[in-house]
Amino acid sequence: MKKTFYQFLLIFIVILSIGSFNTYAQTFRNKAASKKYSTKHKKKLKAQKVVQIREFEDEEDEKYDGIKAAQQQEFNITHDLATNTIPKNRLVQALAQRNRMIKDNLSANSRNDVASTISTLNWVERGSNADAAGPYGNSRDNNDITAGRVAALWNDLDPAKPRQVFVGGIDGGLWTCADITLASPTWTFIDNFSNIGISSICQDPSNFNIMYFGTGEKTFNADAVAGGGVWKSTNHGLTWNILPNTTSFYNVSKILCDNAGNVYVGTIGSGAGLQRSLDGGNLWTNITPTVGALATTRVSDMVYDPVNNRMHAYMGYFPTAGSTKIGYCYGTPSTVTSATWSVPIVGDGMTIATAASGAGLEQMVVLAVKSGVVWALSGNVGNMILYRSTDGGANWTLQKTLTTGEYGIAQDWYCMGIDCDPANPANNVIFGNLNVFKSVDGGNTISQVSEWVTGAYAGQTQ
Repeated sequence: MKKTFYQFLLIFIVILSIGSFNTYAQTFRNKAASKKYSTKHKKKLKAQKVVQIREFEDEEDEKYDGIKAAQQQEFNITHDLATNTIPKNRLVQALAQRNRMIKDNLSANSRNDVASTISTLNWVERGSNADAAGPYGNSRDNNDITAGRVAALWNDLDPAKPRQVFVGGIDGGLWTCADITLASPTWTFIDNFSNIGISSICQDPSNFNIMYFGTGEKTFNADAVAGGGVWKSTNHGLTWNILPNTTSFYNVSKILCDNAGNVYVGTIGSGAGLQRSLDGGNLWTNITPTVGALATTRVSDMVYDPVNNRMHAYMGYFPTAGSTKIGYCYGTPSTVTSATWSVPIVGDGMTIATAASGAGLEQMVVLAVKSGVVWALSGNVGNMILYRSTDGGANWTLQKTLTTGEYGIAQDWYCMGIDCDPANPANNVIFGNLNVFKSVDGGNTISQVSEWVTGAYAGQTQ
């Protein structure tokens, strides 16, 4: 009996011990799971917080990003890792390959009808063609519609079409308008040319049906479009074909024709310099000025004076630091050689003086000419400086220096323009950057005629 009792007690103690151990083990497992969940939950909350912070920072960045930041972002997502450049010039080869593929897939009866085949394709607009109005959008009050970057504008020389204009987009595309004076002008899309940026347009004054455009952005922004040569039209801009011997001309700063229809191309990119063709764009001669000590071979701008048959060119976009060099030269375009250009006798302001520290490197100069009166607008990190020559470029004087942000000089390295009145070129001049100004007394007094944004960001670099 006593033995049975002790056996029962021993069994009870064992069972109780096992139960206590299981309870302890379960408690331990619960604590471990709780700790694991707590750690995981904390990490999740921390990650969510980091994401929220990053989203907030991104929103703040979007508010204050300027054109340079936007261009850098585009460069980062489109550049070739091997060359560290945006390979926009490859679009020419891609276009040729596309046309070959289309031809290969056409029937024998329509093998050469590439253009009509492309025109039958159905295209749907995917945008974007609008922007946020206000200080974080295009900064035009009550207007959210804005165009892309436009570098090329041409007014038809044909007296029968005085109101017709052509515009080219720097990210591709050519449009024309038959009457630009209408309150609501109608634009006709010609072609996107595989999105190759159009930087300059010109027309042969001896044959209005012949037109040219150059490709590639003429600036050193991060996402600058390289381009891929010169295109020509022989039917007044209806259809265009690339000139085979120009595919190495990238980043065209200007293309123009002289009185005889000879064509000239100035570039800052591959083959930087000035090229001339006397046979409609088939053969080209390098006439890049080598006179004196020109700043660089990069052509900032060039203009042609048909009255005096004289070409005016400014060499020196982004000159070398720590040097004083000539930027401007002129000559008879059809006969000038690299060594026979002329430089000004008195070059007040037409000589580049750059600081050794690198300040002043963002040097762009644009030109205008009418009947022997030449104007130059220089942009040099915070300043826009206006110069004038009344004797065809031999002597120059400084007319005005604009230094405050109110003048819209925040992008003087990127976009500037100038022109003068044919009826009174020595006095009436219009010029600008982000904002546009004019003078009717030779630059002594300046008045503002348009506003991109109030204060033009007060001189901040955008």
